Amino acid sequence: MDGLMNKCLLLLFLLFPSTNSLAKVRDTIVNVLYLKNIFGHIHLHPANNSETLTTVACGHPIKVFKKAPAIEGKKIFMGADWNYVKVGIHLGFIKKDILVTQRPKCFQDEYPKFFDSFDLNISELYYWGRLYDHYIRGRSRVK
Repeated sequence: MDGLMNKCLLLLFLLFPSTNSLAKVRDTIVNVLYLKNIFGHIHLHPANNSETLTTVACGHPIKVFKKAPAIEGKKIFMGADWNYVKVGIHLGFIKKDILVTQRPKCFQDEYPKFFDSFDLNISELYYWGRLYDHYIRGRSRVK
């Protein structure tokens, strides 16, 4: 009986190894910010072309952490323009310039019937979020 219990405990620790590390990460939340673009992505790594973990919509609250933990023993260099965040169950990266401190007025909230009439599916939400990842903001220097 004791052997079976030991095997069950070992199996639990093998299945859920990150539970303890997630508790440590949760303690370092420094802010809750909101997405200002109509859609955005939470990335696996701090790069626009990185794999997407989830898509978020305008006004979605995003927990921002002090720093990213080392992944697989490698320290992650985020640069000055990325935040390490948590959205739902996903821990990843998002650009700082698309986050604001106060919940913005979003197109979806201003015109909900019009927005709902688009009837966007999940792949279209992904596409629009990706488009905003690569959209360059600012003034042109072309004369």
